[in-house]
Amino acid sequence: MTIVSSKKNGFTLIELLVVIAIIAILAAILFPVFAQAREKARSASCLSNLDQIGIGTMMYTQDYDETYPSGWSNTNGAGNTMWRISEQPYIQKFGNPSQPYNNSTWGATSVYSCPDDPTSSVFGATSYGYNASQFTSDGAVNEGPVAVVGIGLSEAAIYQPSNLVMFADAAISTGSSGQDPNYYQGDGYCNQGQGDCGPWNFKPIVWKPNSGNATVDWDLTVPGSNDSSTAPAGYSVGGDWGGGRRPVFIHNGFANAVFGDGHAKAVPANSINTQWGLQNDMWHNHQ
Repeated sequence: MTIVSSKKNGFTLIELLVVIAIIAILAAILFPVFAQAREKARSASCLSNLDQIGIGTMMYTQDYDETYPSGWSNTNGAGNTMWRISEQPYIQKFGNPSQPYNNSTWGATSVYSCPDDPTSSVFGATSYGYNASQFTSDGAVNEGPVAVVGIGLSEAAIYQPSNLVMFADAAISTGSSGQDPNYYQGDGYCNQGQGDCGPWNFKPIVWKPNSGNATVDWDLTVPGSNDSSTAPAGYSVGGDWGGGRRPVFIHNGFANAVFGDGHAKAVPANSINTQWGLQNDMWHNHQ
């Protein structure tokens, strides 16, 4: 006589809970890895943008007597004197060059848009700033109907182009002041080692783009460069270094940057705290 067991094969409740726990543990381990991988991809895309901007700038300087682009121009007349407009033939055309402030035609996939910039979707705002106080001359010059602020310097005027940041991730970041008690350090003026020349104690790693505003659009400011009697050093939002347009280190504590010789790389947040003029100072034009 054959005895047939009525017992059914299957998982017990304990076994199911163990499997669920293992899956949860694996997810907790892998999800941060996936997030880091996505961030690496966004950072690489951003660095590629700046690499293109660097190559375009070098092509521009060769065509214009080894002179860097101008900083900013007003909205009337020949607005194409602004750096990101004058470099369009060398990088990527978008929108209408005759209306450089008509950002509504820009796209988030533009070479001027960083994937990690939360404000890049605000009418196609520019995610990168030009270190205009170091690469252009002070003062405004009238060129026909246009007031151009900051005429581009010659390559010979830049002492160490391979060690001087020309463009970098940047944004209006005034909302970060509550997290950084030393946020307004460096908004004085450094004149040949005299004045507010650092080192500074602010915390650039907490500076974030203010999502309520467009980004820099044309320039960034660096500590110690504000001379309110001249431009472009004193024309940032708020009129000083503390006004807002700053480098932002949004790639895990790094900012992507392109240097005066056209090469691009990531730079750490604490690089901007360095005293003006030291060998490791990559934000100021010094010998």
